[in-house]
Amino acid sequence: LGISQMHVSRLISTSCARVRAEAGDVRPAARAA
Repeated sequence: LGISQMHVSRLISTSCARVRAEAGDVRPAARAA
């Protein structure tokens, strides 16, 4: 596979952050691995 695990984790974190933002829980410092 040409995708690093860290890249995948970053994508997941970004997706979760976007979902939380759209859900109303807007937190700029929401970076939890």
